[in-house]
Amino acid sequence: MKVLELFAGTRSIGRAFERHGHEVLSVDWDEQFPDIDIQDDVMNVYARDIVERIGHVDVVWASPDCTTYSIAAISHHRTREDSGNLAGVSDYARACDRVNMHLHNLMLMLSPPPMVH
Repeated sequence: MKVLELFAGTRSIGRAFERHGHEVLSVDWDEQFPDIDIQDDVMNVYARDIVERIGHVDVVWASPDCTTYSIAAISHHRTREDSGNLAGVSDYARACDRVNMHLHNLMLMLSPPPMVH
């Protein structure tokens, strides 16, 4: 399988896939992680960049860093809207939300329709 690891950080997931013989393309903006294939903000990476490097992928793993995108950081990066939804207040939280929504919509579009009996 070919795996795209977004927000790769320490590459814990990517390394696990590699140990099982899968090809991984990792993306992260943080320069403190030297073993990253594409060192850039995920919002600057396009499908053509991925396809040029690894071809079409089978798995997309998106794991935004927990210092911004976790329940522990919720009060710093989110605010509760009148609807009850939690809206991102930091640029990073909003960017992660956009990436996650895009991936969610993509999965819905690529999923086979339910069987009708």
